[in-house]
Amino acid sequence: MDGDVKRKSNPMKVPNAARWLLLLILITGCSRLLAQTAAEPGAPGATVNGLEMSLFLDPQQTGTKPQLRVGLRNVGSSAIELTLGSDCRAGKPEPNMIALVLTDDQGKSQRLTDIGSEPSLDPCTALALSSLWRETLAPSASFSIPINVDYYKNLSRFTVSDLLAVKDGQQLKKGWEPGRTYSVQAEFPIGPAAKGSHIAKSNKLRVHFPAEQQ
Repeated sequence: MDGDVKRKSNPMKVPNAARWLLLLILITGCSRLLAQTAAEPGAPGATVNGLEMSLFLDPQQTGTKPQLRVGLRNVGSSAIELTLGSDCRAGKPEPNMIALVLTDDQGKSQRLTDIGSEPSLDPCTALALSSLWRETLAPSASFSIPINVDYYKNLSRFTVSDLLAVKDGQQLKKGWEPGRTYSVQAEFPIGPAAKGSHIAKSNKLRVHFPAEQQ
């Protein structure tokens, strides 16, 4: 990979009511499961619209908690416009357009969404549309970005009331069970939703989430 991407944000003001409406749409779509396709660990997923995506453990990882990175490479002949997420929290962009799908050893899958840090969750952090994080990936160019697994939650488990309760200091349940191993795959929409986005998928990576220390 060519290294970390230089983040750019493009301000776009969105009313709070619109943010929550879009959040509800996002929640209703969270039950969609990925097709079970084989991929070698560390190998990129299938190319979609010239974009190749890979998921791997950070080679500079410290500690026992898995530290993931998503690599994006343009293997096509034209530049690719990417909307990776948002810059809602004072210059700290989140790649919340990148979802993680976890599949346990029993074959049960769940789709996790990056909702940002807690307990300061708000509509902007949850869906984050006030300042979009966009990048242009030139042909043959590539970069990787870190994925904070603590920010990824299964929104289909929660109601809007649950999300609002986070402001009172409550914590949303993790999207995984500590002490278990999952097959993890990243997915990312390519192209404007209005024109029918295509979903790029990474390889599937076996990831162990260690048991929490008492």
